[in-house]
This record gives sequence, C-alpha cells and structure tokens, in this order.
Amino acid sequence: LCVRIFMGVTIDPAAAGDHEPTAERNNRTLKERVRVAPARLPYKVVPKVITECLGRQAPELLNVFPQKDSISLHFSLQQLIDNVNINYKSDMVAELGQYVHAIGTDSNNLMEPQSIEAIYIEPTKGQCTGHRVLNLNTREICI
Repeated sequence: LCVRIFMGVTIDPAAAGDHEPTAERNNRTLKERVRVAPARLPYKVVPKVITECLGRQAPELLNVFPQKDSISLHFSLQQLIDNVNINYKSDMVAELGQYVHAIGTDSNNLMEPQSIEAIYIEPTKGQCTGHRVLNLNTREICI
C-alpha cells in the first residue's frame, strides 16, 4: 500500500475476459520446460549456472524448429527473424547438463590432463565457434 502512495504506482488488474489465451499457453509452456529440465538431469543438485541457462534456452529452443501453424512450413522463426541457420553437427553436439570431456587447443606432451572434465552448457553465439562448459575441477565457465 505504501509503495503505491510514494511511487505513484497504479495497479490495473485485467478483467476476466482480457487475458490472451495464446500468451498464457506460451508462459505455461516455458514454465513447464524450465521446471522439468532439472528433473531430467542425472544430478541431485543443479548448479546455478545451469539453472540460469535453462531459463535462457527454453524460449530459444522453441524457435529452432518450424512450427505447424507458422508463416513457413520449412523455415523456423529463428531462421526467418535472426537469419541464423543451425548447423546440427557443430551446434547440437551435446545436451545441456551432459557430462563431457572438453579438449583444449594445447597439444604438448607434458604429463598434464589433455581434457577437462566438464558439464556441457551451450554453444557460443557470434563469430567464434565453440562451446561453453562448466569445469568440474575449478567450477568456472570455460569456452
């Protein structure tokens, strides 16, 4: 009550018939995807980084594939709007939360580990091609 008085906030609740059913379904779909994804992972505790990435990836993955009632039956919304084609061999190499061994670029013959034990997060976006992983030894994000 005091916030409305001091900040000048006016609350305008929507009437019973003012809700948009399509938007409500989309919100419900996103909530379900974010809620169910940690349950599919084989871990008892999910790191905060993965939870944040789940929230980012849920709406993005809905636009990756063409939809039945979309503008085009052959092109996805991501291809039409962002002009980005997905290369499944390089962009979809692992699932979020999957245990991976990330191989770095250093190939010297020292007695050091040649790969990083990590949890896969997502492919990097932009000009550089690579992947973001969570290093299990240092608990830092590596690219």
